[in-house]
Amino acid sequence: MPAGRRGAGLVDAALRDLDRAAGAGADELHIVTNLPDVPPERQADLLEALAAKLDLPTP
Repeated sequence: MPAGRRGAGLVDAALRDLDRAAGAGADELHIVTNLPDVPPERQADLLEALAAKLDLPTP
């Protein structure tokens, strides 16, 4: 997979996890990006994309 696409499913998976957690009554979820094949800069981009989907502030 090209470097720019590595971790592409992270945002969708995190959103599904958030929905499942909310359905179970959780009010907090910790998301850790420890993707060995994904450069740290790309991991930061993915977290920013997730924040944008959740309407959270991004840098």
